[in-house]
Amino acid sequence: MAGIDFKTFKKSGQFSKDQLKYIKEAFKFLSVDEITVFATPRFQAQQMAMMIEGYRNGLKKDQIEICANPEFDEDQIEQILEGFYDGLTIDEVLSYASPSNNRFVMQKERLQIKKNR
Repeated sequence: MAGIDFKTFKKSGQFSKDQLKYIKEAFKFLSVDEITVFATPRFQAQQMAMMIEGYRNGLKKDQIEICANPEFDEDQIEQILEGFYDGLTIDEVLSYASPSNNRFVMQKERLQIKKNR
């Protein structure tokens, strides 16, 4: 991924002003490899912001990659991130992280897993 920087994303013309704001911010503390997980036009700016926040809170790339499904809305991404913040494993998060589960279903399943640990 050598040679990729913020200008690469800006020059592509594929990103909104808000998306570019988050991508630029991410370059201050993330690697290009980490940024390319969410820096795609298919994600709304708010979805990008949530994944960046996940990195800021110590999550790893393999955890953020679970959020990186454009079929998840912001509420679903929040439930995935909350699962990791609760200390759930990737397999535990994957057990409820489905685009067909709304945030309430995901929250209920996440809390049940947490309770049963």
